[in-house]
Amino acid sequence: MTKALMKKVILAVAFLGLGMPVAFAGDGPMDLKIVGELDAIYKMQTDYRTPLDSNDPLIADGFDPGTGYDQRDGANNRSSQNVRATGSMTMIAKSPENKLVGVMKLTMDAQDPDYASDEKLDGAYKDKVALGDVWIRYAPSRAVGIKIGVQTVAATANAVGIGHTFAGDADEDFIYYTSAVLNTKPGITVDVHLSKKIEFGFGQLQGQGDLSTLVAGGSTAQANNNVAWFRGGFGLVDLTVGYQAITVGGTETDGDGIEGIYKHEYAHNVTNWMAKFNLGNFSPFIGQQTITGDKTSAGNQFVQYDSAMQSLSPLGAQQLNNQGGNRGVELSMMTLGLAAKLGDKGKIVAAYTTATTAEWGEDTNAAVAAEMASTMQINYVYPLSKSASLTAFYNSMTVSEDSKLREDADTATANNAKITTAEGMSLISSAQADSLRSMSDSLDIYKWSSTTSMGIALNVKFGR
Repeated sequence: MTKALMKKVILAVAFLGLGMPVAFAGDGPMDLKIVGELDAIYKMQTDYRTPLDSNDPLIADGFDPGTGYDQRDGANNRSSQNVRATGSMTMIAKSPENKLVGVMKLTMDAQDPDYASDEKLDGAYKDKVALGDVWIRYAPSRAVGIKIGVQTVAATANAVGIGHTFAGDADEDFIYYTSAVLNTKPGITVDVHLSKKIEFGFGQLQGQGDLSTLVAGGSTAQANNNVAWFRGGFGLVDLTVGYQAITVGGTETDGDGIEGIYKHEYAHNVTNWMAKFNLGNFSPFIGQQTITGDKTSAGNQFVQYDSAMQSLSPLGAQQLNNQGGNRGVELSMMTLGLAAKLGDKGKIVAAYTTATTAEWGEDTNAAVAAEMASTMQINYVYPLSKSASLTAFYNSMTVSEDSKLREDADTATANNAKITTAEGMSLISSAQADSLRSMSDSLDIYKWSSTTSMGIALNVKFGR
């Protein structure tokens, strides 16, 4: 659906709703409700290597793979980050019969180890308070709601379909199972309820989720996102489906000389679904997340490197497996899991997620995810009271070394000796030589290593 058509559909539904006289019944004062929760985590985790850690000493100084604010700068010091404390507080204003609902959410991180700063000591932490969702939802009828503001589309998170968010992962090192989520983005959405357990919706938002930013590239501020979803409870099975059509990247200057206008030049789609089966005390679940389409970068640095190595081939320089020039990308993640209720003893929830993309150098390879393989989460949740719980958790993230990526890193290192010879310098400029020699460091950036984490997490909810 095009951007213009999506706007027309949303406006049509909104105006249709405004024409319903029942919308104004039950006029009265707004009720204010404040709710929140706190999480305190003690964990033992191994340090690991990731392209998202821009401060890793093995990565070239100043290199940023374009991952934005949500990097893992503290990944190489996870073993020192034993305690994590986070929380949130949400203010909810409601009119009688919920015709109008306003929400404002604050999130808090007592010691974020991944905050970005050029001056920070690697592994250092900082407290952070951020504004999350801020929106107003107007219900012209019981069946229809129109929401405007900064919002999260819940159905794009497979955790919602599971009915559980795995504990102990405040830094999202093991987030594969629900990484397609579109959260805290400005826009307008329409939700339609066919019954208490069946709904669908659609909308248009400015922004894209972390999965899109990492895999397809581009700035979330430049992204136009047409989103649709479905959630249904059918007794034996609960189904959650989300779809995002995203255009991002490129700027242009219009006829009036206005520069830097977002062009929305490249398109990709993100799809997620989760099916949970209700079999008494046991609920097996299966889900998938996929991203397909265009990357904002065609890997021009690899194209230039390949051209230079062809010039240096008489000296024995070798070409890389990744020769650039490809803009397509595909990544798929499949999740299998089980939730088991244990009565007043709590519950156990486990999930296993695998990630699949084309091999390094192939047309649809997701470079930043080239060595991502799988994650596993196991939670035992014990209720301490109606508003508090204790969770024992185990999380793991396993990588699979991409042989072609590792081969390219070795080849680039060997090529450096050819570049710096007198014969090599006679074929290329000194500036070009410096750029070519940095390729070996750049390739190191895409390497991952595995990590595991175990511990306990306390959760307390408050409010009325």
